[in-house]
Amino acid sequence: MKKSRVLVLLALLLAIISTFFLYQYIEGLRKQPEVQVKYGNVVVALTDIPQHTKITEAMLELKSVPEEAIHKDAVKAVADIVGLTTKMDILSGEQVFKSKVASKEEKTGLSYQIPENMRAIVVPTSEVSGLAGYLVAGDRVDILVNYTDRPGPGTPPALTTAPATQTPITTPGTTTAVTTPVTTTAPATRPAATSAPIEGYVETITQFQNIEVLAIGIKPTLDENGKLVENTGVPTSVTLLVTPQQAEVMSYMLNSGSFQMTLRNPVDGLKVPLDHFGTDNFDDWRNR
Repeated sequence: MKKSRVLVLLALLLAIISTFFLYQYIEGLRKQPEVQVKYGNVVVALTDIPQHTKITEAMLELKSVPEEAIHKDAVKAVADIVGLTTKMDILSGEQVFKSKVASKEEKTGLSYQIPENMRAIVVPTSEVSGLAGYLVAGDRVDILVNYTDRPGPGTPPALTTAPATQTPITTPGTTTAVTTPVTTTAPATRPAATSAPIEGYVETITQFQNIEVLAIGIKPTLDENGKLVENTGVPTSVTLLVTPQQAEVMSYMLNSGSFQMTLRNPVDGLKVPLDHFGTDNFDDWRNR
């Protein structure tokens, strides 16, 4: 009987102790601060954006998500990529990664650096025509072209007949109008081109002004171990940014004449009105 009471008291004591520690545990949980979730902005595609597509603002949205869910390569501002071109497909609802967009700074293919409605054309250069290696991407140049024996001036100005004039001749009592043709020589202007090359005719034309240099090409050099070293020296070619119309003229220039480039001040965008200098106006150099 006595043992039974001891056992009951012991069980009761253990129950009280367990209840006490359980209460303390629950109170401890209540006192723990709530976890604060931090959010950040990330750019998400509103629709599927195919490869090689120019990105517009309508294709994107800025979405707030937990920071731990933001990919380290994700774009965080819409303005950072509007106007750029995708290098690969971007799916609707997907975070836009920097690696999927061709930025202006990174060394991507040259085609991504060409603005819409423009073209890149490569011209071969020497130490003289390539400005002795001083050209760098972003410079602007004028291009002077020397043509020899090309279709050009060679026929004298044609005689033209002026409109007939009436000279009144007065006789007693009557006045008679007599029509007299007057022949004049046309003003001395640059003659029109002939259908065949004019032997000995030479002229220089500033055919292009304020053309942007996209890239320069330098012949690769190898060290004594056959490894490629940093390209330095005079470029063997220059890549220029032109319109489709200018590309046609430049192709003709490369096949029909020799050229030389002049370097412009980067803030000087003025196009000077020039005609030409050549055999037919050689003495004009005195007034230049």
